[in-house]
Amino acid sequence: MPTSLFFNKLSLDTKTKLFFSVPGNHDYWLSGTPQRYDVEKDQQANGFMQYYGQDAYASLITFPYDYSVDPDAQAKGQEITEPARRAKWSNFHIVQKIGNVGVVGFSGAAPWEEQQVAFNEACNALNGSGKDHSLHLISCNDTACLDNDDEYTDTTTFI
Repeated sequence: MPTSLFFNKLSLDTKTKLFFSVPGNHDYWLSGTPQRYDVEKDQQANGFMQYYGQDAYASLITFPYDYSVDPDAQAKGQEITEPARRAKWSNFHIVQKIGNVGVVGFSGAAPWEEQQVAFNEACNALNGSGKDHSLHLISCNDTACLDNDDEYTDTTTFI
C-alpha cells in the first residue's frame, strides 16, 4: 500500500496526535537479541529509520539520516561484525519540546559512550522549560540490546 493511501485513510483526529517512535530489540534482531543474530533475517533497524521520519540527531550531520552502514555488507562477503551492521544510533535520537514537556527518544542498541554528547545537547536544549516541566525518555529493551540475554528492561522513564 502506498504511503499516501495509508495516511489518507487516517482520520484528522488520529493525525493530530503526538507520535514518537524508537526501535526496539526486535527491530534490530528478529529473535530479539544479538546472541541469536541472523545475517539473513535481521535488519538491524536499517528499515525502521525510514518508516516514519522524525527529526533525528543524524540530520544535524547528514540529511535526513546517516546511511553510512551498509546492511548488506556481510551478504556481499565483506567482513563486518554484528554491532557494526546496526543502523547508526543517531538516526533514532530525537528531541522534542512541547510546552513544558521534553521528550528524548534514543536507541537502546548503542552504548552510552556513543550517545552521551547528544544527551548533553538535548538536556541543554530542554533546560529552561520552567520550574514545572517534565522530561520523558523513550527507549526499548536496552538491556537486551546491550548483549545481556538474561534481562529485558524497558527504559521508558517519566521524570
